[in-house]
Amino acid sequence: MQEDTKVKNEKRFSLAFTAKDLTRTALCVALIAVCAWISIRFIPNMPFTLQVFGVAFAAYFLGVKDSLFAVIAYLLIGLIGAPVFNGGMGGVQQFAGYTGGFLVGFIPMALVISLFEYFGKGKLVFKILGGFSGHIALYIVGNIWFVFVQGFSGGAEFFSKIWTVIVMMAPFFAIDIVKIVGAGFLADLLKKHLK
Repeated sequence: MQEDTKVKNEKRFSLAFTAKDLTRTALCVALIAVCAWISIRFIPNMPFTLQVFGVAFAAYFLGVKDSLFAVIAYLLIGLIGAPVFNGGMGGVQQFAGYTGGFLVGFIPMALVISLFEYFGKGKLVFKILGGFSGHIALYIVGNIWFVFVQGFSGGAEFFSKIWTVIVMMAPFFAIDIVKIVGAGFLADLLKKHLK
């Protein structure tokens, strides 16, 4: 029994991919891209999309290695110009804009959620903590990036702008939490059916 667990853990963190791993990862990359195309703009330069749902689903469903691979693959596909980002956009310029930090922030978000899922062994409390912590990681990277793109003249203005962005993003944060909870529930449901 301990031997099986050890082998399973080694496989979980191994860099080798099986055909099943690659198929699931590719499907999650496609899901994130489709979720990015569903977009509503409440605030200029701040689109509301389902990308957070797609990334959270990948993290809950795939595990640490595969979810990181899926998110990085998605970002690289968009970086080379494929229309996989919000509004069917792609290219380097998407990372240079106000929301570029939220794209980059998907990497720590997926990492945090999948680590909580792995070490918490799927328990609800760890699932919730992981989703919330991953979401915080996304918003830290995204908000700091947003302020750097806007520009600031000193420390006081930087913190003032960060606070303004946090207040402005509060409705998005609440909506994203609902998306993350939904992603965790759906990932669990799918894992049970696939077993």
